[in-house]
Amino acid sequence: VRPTSPWLLSFVDALQAAGMQALPPRDLSSLSRTFGEFGFQPPPSWMADYLQCSQQLLHNFQAHELADLASGLTSMGVRPDAEWVSAFVQVTEARMPSFRARDLVVLAEAVSRLGVVPHQAWLHSLLHHTYSAMPQFRPQDLPALLASVVGLHSARAAAGSGSTDQEQRPGIQQGLQGLQAGTTGSSTTSTATSSSTTATASIMSESAPESRSGSAALEGPWMARFLSECHSKLPRFTAGGLATLLTAVAEAGVRPDTAWLHAYAEAACGKSQVLSAPDLASIACTLVLELGYVPTSPALREQLAAELRSKVLQLSNEQLACGLSALARLEGAAAKRELPAGTSSQQHAALQWPAAVLSDTRRRCPGLTARQVGEVMAAVVQLGLRPDRRWLQAFVSKVECELLAFDAGSMRPVVWALALLGQAAPLTERRAVVRILQRAAALAAQQASNGIEGPARASAHPAADAGHVRLTPSSAA
Repeated sequence: VRPTSPWLLSFVDALQAAGMQALPPRDLSSLSRTFGEFGFQPPPSWMADYLQCSQQLLHNFQAHELADLASGLTSMGVRPDAEWVSAFVQVTEARMPSFRARDLVVLAEAVSRLGVVPHQAWLHSLLHHTYSAMPQFRPQDLPALLASVVGLHSARAAAGSGSTDQEQRPGIQQGLQGLQAGTTGSSTTSTATSSSTTATASIMSESAPESRSGSAALEGPWMARFLSECHSKLPRFTAGGLATLLTAVAEAGVRPDTAWLHAYAEAACGKSQVLSAPDLASIACTLVLELGYVPTSPALREQLAAELRSKVLQLSNEQLACGLSALARLEGAAAKRELPAGTSSQQHAALQWPAAVLSDTRRRCPGLTARQVGEVMAAVVQLGLRPDRRWLQAFVSKVECELLAFDAGSMRPVVWALALLGQAAPLTERRAVVRILQRAAALAAQQASNGIEGPARASAHPAADAGHVRLTPSSAA
């Protein structure tokens, strides 16, 4: 039951009148957690008294009470001042060995969401204790843990290490090396850690993608053990949890090895029927486009493609462009579509799917961004679809009307698609196409003059320059 806001306001007024100084840490922590769950933020004057009381008693809080305290504050949208944060970081670093596995995740999430930039010794302590507790984490804890560690790592890296205090503290990589060498525990722990690191190190791919957050990829035994734990627990993940996990891995700038990705794809396909369309698209786009993995098993690849094909038109414009691109990669560039084995109704649906995609993308065309237009046009070509004249006119007109919105990157797939689509069907909008090509040439020249090379992804579009688009005789008339 959630009390009404007037009731909660009366409650906090009564607490303040009675004097919060008399409340023990257990009650202060419970208040923070409960208000956070209710999404209720008390008045500023009450919060100021509450933070002052809690700061004075921080050393008396139990580990789980500290985690609940910080978690509640973040859920309420409260941002304590620097003095409170400094005291909290100091206390939690000293108490870190007594935190349970779940409390470590709550703590990492809360500190990350509070926007705190912990010093390197605190972050090293978190890495050390979460490394030791890794087998105890539940599947739903693992994505949140990784996302929080990446966020804290990024904040720490952005803050730099200019101060003398920071320079004297061990760095993250030094801490990871310490874990790998087993220098932070007994000889028994050292042997176990070294053995675990050796057994799991191969799970890391040598080539990792650049992280979305811009931070360097977390490397070494911590990430290897994290991926190993995820691998062993993949069957226990929920459908939505699988999507969250892969997003967290990609944002960390890590590319697991092929065996891990294959096991992940199998787990995702096993839950594909209960995956929502957005979650399925997120998995397919991250797996295929961002991590560059296409299942080598024909059955697994077709299953993933079939599920994505059945749900792709339920996606938003942003996910549609990405989903079609992933589907194109799964099915092969411009490959001839074969009817899947199955009932006549399934085969009929497969026959109707290309027309449904073309109709839906033409309807959405006015609302697409410049980048999405290029991605959809390229995906249509790669899927081997054959758009009619009305589809071509809609997309050509869209590009022409918004030429200034296109940069070199978003224009490249447009030109590449026009080069191939113009050979399959007449481009009746000759003047519009000419203007598009002129704009593309100007953008390419500007990019060259600035000494900027095109993205590596352009290599997938060999005809992606203005000189390769040929107007058919019927379009030139």
